[in-house]
Amino acid sequence: MNKAHKELLKKNYEKACNDYVAAILNLWELDSYYGFWIADEVGGLYDYGDGCFTISMCDIVYCVENNVKYDEFLKYQEYNVKCLDYNLHTMNLESWHKGAPRHDFSKLDALKKDLDDAIESEKNNNKY
Repeated sequence: MNKAHKELLKKNYEKACNDYVAAILNLWELDSYYGFWIADEVGGLYDYGDGCFTISMCDIVYCVENNVKYDEFLKYQEYNVKCLDYNLHTMNLESWHKGAPRHDFSKLDALKKDLDDAIESEKNNNKY
């Protein structure tokens, strides 16, 4: 494969990636001004709103192809962050969108609150 062919492939790939980003921003009614490819690597990770969300190219394509709404994507992301907080397995976007079983965090949240309260109490009781 010659250099010109490789350059054409890259150009077409980057155009397709940017077209998908434009489609998802349109779907979610977001302004492209606030988004960028991390490290200028088109097709890698796209960041929006200075950390509001980061999304992979695979998830961008999935969201566009399956009409995943912005609120659903944010809930998916929040769920995975919570899983990481509790050292639980995260879920991929397709499984989330198709309604895969999810953890109920209510009991863990209550236990965490009790632990946080006990830690705070201990700090207050042992001030020097």
